[in-house]
Amino acid sequence: MSDLRKLIVEAASRQPPPVEEVAGDDISVEPDFELDLVEHRQQYEIQSLWQQHRESIETHDNRISYIGRIFWLVVGWLACVVLCIVLTGYEDTGFKLSDQVLIAFITSTTINVVGLFVIVAKWLYPSPASKTTAPKASSARPKAKKSQRD
Repeated sequence: MSDLRKLIVEAASRQPPPVEEVAGDDISVEPDFELDLVEHRQQYEIQSLWQQHRESIETHDNRISYIGRIFWLVVGWLACVVLCIVLTGYEDTGFKLSDQVLIAFITSTTINVVGLFVIVAKWLYPSPASKTTAPKASSARPKAKKSQRD
């Protein structure tokens, strides 16, 4: 029990590692109290733009790294389908699929491959309307229900 307590105290007493700054990035954690409100807003906008820029670079790098993987996954998938169809065509191989099973196999595989490409295309090239935005607050008051008269 005392070893656990020592370990917890030691971990709590450690200082966090210093935050590395990106070259040319002078984003400060503490606000500068000598600036007026307009300058604070501009500083916040600059920080937000830097963050968006960093996120877009990371997202682009992730997308680039997955494009080749997804392509080869689809190529392998389709190669297996073609192999099953070819093996079914040769009766002496011992591999036999009924017509209904073969049709279901080809149909489901085609739908899966097309669906995968649609998902990947939407991920790679999102439409501007699909970006997450905060809903606008409505300043209008809700309308009262009208009562129906007989």
